[in-house]
Amino acid sequence: MSEDYEELDIRDILYDPDNTDPIVMQDENGKDISFEQVAVLPIEKTVYVLLKPLDQIEGIADDEMLVFRIAEEDDNATLEIVTDRKLTDRVYEEFVKLVEEEDVGE
Repeated sequence: MSEDYEELDIRDILYDPDNTDPIVMQDENGKDISFEQVAVLPIEKTVYVLLKPLDQIEGIADDEMLVFRIAEEDDNATLEIVTDRKLTDRVYEEFVKLVEEEDVGE
């Protein structure tokens, strides 16, 4: 990954429609984990991101996605994993609605 890419704000990466590069984050042990961006979903006043791990993560099936929220503080944005089951279910339901709407529109 280029230095220019690493210096971009996560919002610039997520909102770039031409970006096909994986999103790389570190786990609690400092190990790099690559993710494929699936969707960015604004719900109420929060922006959620669905990411599919490209690397094996213990306890996560190959077909599962993880839900993150964009947390903003002092012009800096980070991704925080969402662990609340009701909230992850709601975000996933919104994603399914969008996919179904796109299928109907085609």
